[in-house]
Amino acid sequence: GSGAVEPRSRTFLPMAQVVEATVIGQPVVTAEAVKPADQQVVVSQQPQQFLDPSIIATVDAVYIVQLFEVAELFGCEFPNRYSVSPFSGNLGNPQGGPQIIYIQERMNGCGDCCYKQCCGPLRASTSDMFFSHYGSGASLGTINKTCGTPLCCCCWPSTTIALGSGATATIADHRIPTPYCAPCMGVKFNVGEFQVSGGCLCCGLCPCCEYSMNILDRQNNRVGSIAKVPYFCCEFLTGTNRYTVHFPPGCTPDDKLLLIGATIHTDLGYFEKRKGNS
Repeated sequence: GSGAVEPRSRTFLPMAQVVEATVIGQPVVTAEAVKPADQQVVVSQQPQQFLDPSIIATVDAVYIVQLFEVAELFGCEFPNRYSVSPFSGNLGNPQGGPQIIYIQERMNGCGDCCYKQCCGPLRASTSDMFFSHYGSGASLGTINKTCGTPLCCCCWPSTTIALGSGATATIADHRIPTPYCAPCMGVKFNVGEFQVSGGCLCCGLCPCCEYSMNILDRQNNRVGSIAKVPYFCCEFLTGTNRYTVHFPPGCTPDDKLLLIGATIHTDLGYFEKRKGNS
């Protein structure tokens, strides 16, 4: 009733050590009505689905969608949650496979709920990345955002992404302060070996428009992209967003996780909207 979310175990496992397949679907046992003692209960079992952790290394693009809680329509704040799956290349049917990563913001008790309710997108937050279906796999790392918003030149936040492999990246926006029209400054920050850069944010704030950001290498060549894609009525009514990430060729699994974390940084800092209490 309080909106509290029980914390999960956060034992990080490097990608190289996640060697066992992860069970997505657990057995579902169904039984008929109570039978006489001389009859056996009929039990059926659904086939289990297995997901190989190495799939992250083989995916060229992912689709990230923010999940929505119905209670948020009535002003109750819940943790931000994101589902990451391979991108099919078609926004009409974007999921090209099962969910491979699940991301959830940490919230414990009424205090955290009230903090998010009052501060909204300005709040500091920590989110956990888990492998596989709704966090059923190993913990891959954390995304830690400080208090503030990049839409205000006097209180820009920073985000630190820490992976189980030991790889880390701190994201801080590199822009010239423009106090009169901060959204026109666009997006520009470094993450790992890459730079993410986008133009004026105004189109990206519209539920019907796409906002594209380039992923650049050290020679300033465009090698990939992150795009906030239109979500139409879902974004307008629920305040949730969705993204596609096209990874640079030759990306390591750690590079891909850092770029996914950078996408969450972009969502929390630039595009997050209050839900039912706006």
